[in-house]
Amino acid sequence: MSEDAGDEHRAVESLERLGLSNYEARGFIALPKLGAGTAKEVHDLAAVPRSQVYGAAESLEERGLIELQRSNPLRYRPVSLAEARDRLTSAIERETDHAFGYLEGVRTQHGVDESRDDVWTVRGRAAVDSRVVELAEGADERLLYAAASPDFAGPDVVAAFQECAAAGVETSVVSGAEGVALWSADTPMATVLVRFLGTGVESFVDGA
Repeated sequence: MSEDAGDEHRAVESLERLGLSNYEARGFIALPKLGAGTAKEVHDLAAVPRSQVYGAAESLEERGLIELQRSNPLRYRPVSLAEARDRLTSAIERETDHAFGYLEGVRTQHGVDESRDDVWTVRGRAAVDSRVVELAEGADERLLYAAASPDFAGPDVVAAFQECAAAGVETSVVSGAEGVALWSADTPMATVLVRFLGTGVESFVDGA
């Protein structure tokens, strides 16, 4: 596979993750190359079965991503890339708001507390940092952080720790594992871990 073909394949996959079908994504990518094109031209360039071009084009038109010229034969052209990006982004935001609005309602209805039940695992640097920041923002007495070294804490984590220290929260760091986080808050296990690991630990933000 050539570099250009590889880039196009990744673009198709990205559009699929944004909600387009494979045929829609391939047809949508073909149209900027054509400027405007018939179903046959899209078929020839994108290798989309001709019988599927019409359905894909109708869906793209409904999404506001292409325009239709009712000539004989029908011709299609893409909207501007900026307009297409805005419409896809807006659609994703609407779906996200709908899904998470429902989930928030479920959590409220059932009284779910995600800090319950001892120790939980978080994997991956971004997820670990995000969870540390979230827990730091909720700390009101003491925050104990275990990492390979203080340098493992990213800028957002350090900023959260500094805010904790400024608010009078006792903030400490000890050595631990990298890449996977075990977290607990407001549980008997958290109390045990703090007492066990916190003995003799220097403040991570001392002098910050």
